[in-house]
Formats: sequence, structure tokens, C-alpha cells
Amino acid sequence: MFLCAHPALAADARVALILRLLASLETKEIAKAFLVPEATMAQRIVRAKRKLHDNHASYRIPRAAELPDRLHGVLTAIYLIYTEVTPPRRAEPDENRSSTEAVRLGRTSSS
Repeated sequence: MFLCAHPALAADARVALILRLLASLETKEIAKAFLVPEATMAQRIVRAKRKLHDNHASYRIPRAAELPDRLHGVLTAIYLIYTEVTPPRRAEPDENRSSTEAVRLGRTSSS
């Protein structure tokens, strides 16, 4: 998640890229979370990927000093995974693996 939250990207592009590539959300689901048309979100994701490619962003685990700049995007994505993937009709949060994983990632990322 921290790889996709690259500081060269705008905050919304960081979160959208995490949701698409790592959370496997469909573009229409991400667009719904951002309250934008699906075509707009699709272009945002394409531009984010292109920007990382054009800037030769390395696919490596960021150094500890780089993590604070990326944390907000990661936590925002985790929040959206929890709220967008988790069905509202469930009785207990632990009944859904996505919500459980989102809570675990949030705790891990902020510690």
C-alpha cells in the first residue's frame, strides 16, 4: 500500500491506485466512493500509473523516513475499503473478511 501512496501523486490518485491495484475494487466502486463519474476515475488511475512509470518510481518498500508522507493515503484507502467493501447489512464486523482486514491494516499502519 505504501508503494502506491507515492508522493509524486496527488492524494486522491494515491488512494484510487491503492483501491484499484491492491484492494481489487472496480473502477465504478472507486468512482462511487469519490463521488465522481466512472470515466473520470478511470482516467485518474491511468494518469497515476503513467506518472509513476514516467518518473521511474521504483517498486521498493519505502524507507522509514518516507512513510509519514504516505501514511494519510494508506489510511484513507483502508477506511474506504472498510466502508465500501463491507456490506452494511452484516450484524458483526468480524463476519466480513474485508472489514477485518481493513481494521488490521489500520492498526498496523498507525503503530
